[in-house]
Amino acid sequence: MAWTPLKRRLAAIMATDVVGYSRLMEADEEATLASVKAMQEELIRPNVEREGGRVFKLMGDGTLAVFDSVNGAVECAIAIQGELMRQPEGSRLILRIGINLADVLVDGTDLFGDGVNVASRIEASAFPGGISITDGVYHQIAKRTGTDFVDGGERVLKNIDRPVRVWHWQPRYNGFVEEERPRPADGAIAKTAVRITAAPSTAPQQLDLAELVVSSLEDLLTEQRWLDVSRVGSASAALDGSAIRPYDYTVKIGIHGAGPFRVNAKFLHTNVTPVMWSRAFDLPESYHFDVVELVAAEIGSLV
Repeated sequence: MAWTPLKRRLAAIMATDVVGYSRLMEADEEATLASVKAMQEELIRPNVEREGGRVFKLMGDGTLAVFDSVNGAVECAIAIQGELMRQPEGSRLILRIGINLADVLVDGTDLFGDGVNVASRIEASAFPGGISITDGVYHQIAKRTGTDFVDGGERVLKNIDRPVRVWHWQPRYNGFVEEERPRPADGAIAKTAVRITAAPSTAPQQLDLAELVVSSLEDLLTEQRWLDVSRVGSASAALDGSAIRPYDYTVKIGIHGAGPFRVNAKFLHTNVTPVMWSRAFDLPESYHFDVVELVAAEIGSLV
């Protein structure tokens, strides 16, 4: 049988993934699978085809789609996130979406190459309910969609040699979610303050790990230009009373054990005592920096 050489084409690749899929499966496998399949067939596929695209791969809770038009891919992603935001809050699935423009390999109905991998990697950097796009996509659509994307800076992606510049979109800043948020005199949206604190400890191992988690989380959240991120000296410290606003928050990090470690993250409304959410993460004694970054990314997505 004669070998058929692979073809190449320039395409916009859109990757989607369900936030917290493992946790949802643990709680109710059958209901989660049914919800994911319904979303793929009744929401994602129709929107992709409406914008001239094609879903070429399903991967459990994830999908990969290809578009000839970059604008079509972005419009499709925004439409999907908009429809999800309008569904009842308690029952809807939450997606992250990533879009990349690249030269890809075509093998029958499937696509391969770094361009596909980059789409999947930047999808993971999107905030829940949001969209991440690469620099090439942004410069193609910036003047045409009228949609606000925020510069997320360059990111180093797993198994990708070069850093990739990423731009972020969130529904709350594009008319899908209305918030009562005061504006300064110049009309700009006031930034939400997020203070990161670490519980004091006398154990060097705990101090080192806390510093890594706090630093990684600070770097991640600082990329979001609508946040005012800073550290507070200790977990008992608080914002000055005159500076407290109803849209300011605090993330508290606590480390327990001397290896294996337990990382406890708590999220509080700055001027309210009750914890809004709390999550624990277990790390082995011989943890790697990549593991710490994954923990920080998970905390950041919850924020």
